[in-house]
Amino acid sequence: MSEPLRFGLVGCGVIGPIHAEALAALPDALLVAAADLDIERAQRLTAQYGGTPYHDLQSMLRHAGPTCSNAYARMATTDF
Repeated sequence: MSEPLRFGLVGCGVIGPIHAEALAALPDALLVAAADLDIERAQRLTAQYGGTPYHDLQSMLRHAGPTCSNAYARMATTDF
Protein backbone atom coordinates (compact mmCIF):
# COMPACT_ATOMS: atom_id res chain seq x y z
CA MET A 1 0.00 0.00 0.00
CA SER A 2 1.32 3.45 -0.87
CA GLU A 3 1.56 6.40 1.47
CA PRO A 4 -1.78 8.16 2.07
CA LEU A 5 -2.35 11.62 0.62
CA ARG A 6 -1.84 14.06 3.49
CA PHE A 7 -4.24 17.02 3.64
CA GLY A 8 -4.40 20.35 5.39
CA LEU A 9 -7.88 21.86 5.80
CA VAL A 10 -8.43 25.62 5.87
CA GLY A 11 -11.64 26.74 7.55
CA CYS A 12 -13.21 24.70 10.35
CA GLY A 13 -16.63 26.33 10.63
CA VAL A 14 -19.94 24.83 9.52
CA ILE A 15 -18.63 23.09 6.39
CA GLY A 16 -15.13 22.24 7.65
CA PRO A 17 -16.20 19.18 9.65
CA ILE A 18 -18.12 17.88 6.63
CA HIS A 19 -14.92 18.05 4.57
CA ALA A 20 -12.96 16.42 7.41
CA GLU A 21 -15.52 13.60 7.63
CA ALA A 22 -15.29 13.04 3.87
CA LEU A 23 -11.48 12.85 4.10
CA ALA A 24 -11.73 10.44 7.04
CA ALA A 25 -13.89 8.12 4.92
CA LEU A 26 -11.21 7.86 2.22
CA PRO A 27 -8.76 5.02 2.90
CA ASP A 28 -5.87 6.78 1.15
CA ALA A 29 -6.32 10.21 2.78
CA LEU A 30 -5.01 11.56 6.08
CA LEU A 31 -5.87 14.90 7.68
CA VAL A 32 -2.61 16.24 9.13
CA ALA A 33 -3.52 19.88 9.84
CA ALA A 34 -6.46 22.26 10.11
CA ALA A 35 -6.41 26.05 10.32
CA ASP A 36 -9.05 28.51 11.45
CA LEU A 37 -8.87 32.04 12.82
CA ASP A 38 -10.93 30.67 15.72
CA ILE A 39 -8.33 28.26 17.14
CA GLU A 40 -10.97 26.49 19.25
CA ARG A 41 -12.72 25.38 16.04
CA ALA A 42 -9.49 23.97 14.68
CA GLN A 43 -8.85 22.24 18.02
CA ARG A 44 -12.31 20.65 18.07
CA LEU A 45 -12.00 19.46 14.48
CA THR A 46 -8.54 17.94 14.94
CA ALA A 47 -9.58 16.33 18.25
CA GLN A 48 -12.27 14.47 16.33
CA TYR A 49 -10.55 13.80 12.98
CA GLY A 50 -6.84 13.98 13.77
CA GLY A 51 -4.12 16.39 12.76
CA THR A 52 -2.65 19.49 14.34
CA PRO A 53 -4.67 22.69 14.82
CA TYR A 54 -3.35 26.09 13.66
CA HIS A 55 -4.72 29.59 14.12
CA ASP A 56 -4.00 30.73 10.57
CA LEU A 57 -2.99 29.52 7.14
CA GLN A 58 0.52 30.95 7.37
CA SER A 59 1.28 29.00 10.55
CA MET A 60 -0.15 25.83 9.08
CA LEU A 61 1.92 26.13 5.91
CA ARG A 62 5.07 27.00 7.85
CA HIS A 63 4.78 24.03 10.21
CA ALA A 64 2.73 21.39 8.40
CA GLY A 65 3.23 22.43 4.78
CA PRO A 66 6.17 20.11 4.15
CA THR A 67 4.14 17.16 5.46
CA CYS A 68 1.06 17.85 3.33
CA SER A 69 0.62 16.28 -0.08
CA ASN A 70 -2.38 18.54 -0.68
CA ALA A 71 -4.04 21.51 0.94
CA TYR A 72 -7.79 21.64 0.76
CA ALA A 73 -9.02 25.16 1.14
CA ARG A 74 -12.42 26.75 1.10
CA MET A 75 -13.19 30.42 1.27
CA ALA A 76 -13.57 31.54 4.85
CA THR A 77 -16.97 33.05 5.44
CA THR A 78 -18.81 34.17 8.51
CA ASP A 79 -21.09 31.42 9.82
CA PHE A 80 -24.73 32.40 10.01
